[in-house]
Amino acid sequence: MSTIEKYGITGVYYQKVAEIPASFAVYKNNEGKKLKAKIDMLLTKVKSKNHFGSYFNYQKLADTGLITPLNK
Repeated sequence: MSTIEKYGITGVYYQKVAEIPASFAVYKNNEGKKLKAKIDMLLTKVKSKNHFGSYFNYQKLADTGLITPLNK
């Protein structure tokens, strides 16, 4: 969608196909539990809006619709 917006292409519709959450996998043992705790703690310090801000805008879209610039 961002490329379509970037080039000003109009009249394009979208349809949500799937939503795939992202996560980290660790071993299910003591070391894995320690690693998970460390990752969880570090993720709380990440300013997610700085890294994923434009992605968050797409999460708010309806399941289907016409692509329009998000800044309008």
